[in-house]
Amino acid sequence: MENEKGSRVCTFSLLLSTFLGRAGTYLEDLFVLPGLEGYGKAFIKETGLHRCERGCGRLEWWCLNWNKLKHGLLPIFGAEPMSDSIRIQDNRRYIKEDGGSVKI
Repeated sequence: MENEKGSRVCTFSLLLSTFLGRAGTYLEDLFVLPGLEGYGKAFIKETGLHRCERGCGRLEWWCLNWNKLKHGLLPIFGAEPMSDSIRIQDNRRYIKEDGGSVKI
């Protein structure tokens, strides 16, 4: 076990679902080195239990298209990919009142 130190990490946070009208859980990051995939399943299971214990509405996470391992976990937990939305991201550090950005 000593050589496995730092080989896995899982972070999650609460989110507010305005659609459900209650809190949910967002799985922020799940990292497991190859060969230790059982830990990934355990992390998702524990995060799901945390959600249920706190009465949260759902567990959400993003899965990159190339990450076939995480795609394989979807059916195990009854999760389904969403097809009715797209991801939008704004990485500007500052936004002016007129909507333009200021480079820093």
